[in-house]
Amino acid sequence: MLDYIRAFADAARRKAPLVRGAGLYGVNVLRLLFGVDTAGELAERLGRELESASDETYLRRKGALRELMERMREDAGLSRSRDGFYAVDGKGEVHFPESFTLALSHLPGAEAYASLVATPMAFNSLLAEIVAVALKGTSFNSTDGSRSYNGMENHVIDPVHEARTELRHDPEFLGLARRARELRRREAKARDEGERRRLHGERKEVLKKLSEYAGERYREVIGRTLGMLREMVPGYFEGDEFHGHVTTNPLEGGNWRVKRRIRNPFSRIDSIAGKGLLAVIRDSVFTIRCGKPRSSPAQALGFFSFGRVMGG
Repeated sequence: MLDYIRAFADAARRKAPLVRGAGLYGVNVLRLLFGVDTAGELAERLGRELESASDETYLRRKGALRELMERMREDAGLSRSRDGFYAVDGKGEVHFPESFTLALSHLPGAEAYASLVATPMAFNSLLAEIVAVALKGTSFNSTDGSRSYNGMENHVIDPVHEARTELRHDPEFLGLARRARELRRREAKARDEGERRRLHGERKEVLKKLSEYAGERYREVIGRTLGMLREMVPGYFEGDEFHGHVTTNPLEGGNWRVKRRIRNPFSRIDSIAGKGLLAVIRDSVFTIRCGKPRSSPAQALGFFSFGRVMGG
């Protein structure tokens, strides 16, 4: 079965390459699903504007976690993380198991993936450019705060990610967070019930302030983002209401489903590419969603077939 999956990955790369001659699996999923090369062509066919989102995820190579555990046994300077999936050395540097990169782009308005890149390399700006090949003609592209996407056309940072990044460097937020952690430690060590309750109440007040402050900063960021979008894509607004997807949440949810469907770790990149492609096709071509009958645009148009891909 795995041989057929690898053969499908090779056939898809030949049928719908994002770039020619690259030593990676870069597949234009739009060509497989709709027979178009870019999101702009698909927008014309569907008769509406399309925005996009891009994100990357990492899939652990088979045997890599065991190798990391063996390194930890041999190197006393490496300590295991709480969840057990990475190690930290004496300098505080994090060491992850060797992984494959799966970079994806998605069109929320078409409920379909647009491009897929699978490679053993770490994600970088060159890979971001390859992912964006299929996104020409989109109104804007939402990403997380990774600098690799900075050169992308019509680039918009997801306000949730941007707010988190700002809060990680905000002195007031960090001070409140430290205070909450300190109160939690003191509460756990307190022996007197009255003292424990007092500390618990004080910690709840600090956490409330923390939540309110984070909410204020998020509202500031979303206001800036919507102001930028109003200038960039005024057609997405009706009065003060924005009709579009400015977060990467639809893609992140899809990526979670993709990783769940890939399931097992693999040692070869063509296995990852094949399993990833099958997962994104399944997520894009459907007749039921959330337990209710509903056909996706890719299903309604009926262009995709395995025979068309494998037959050349």
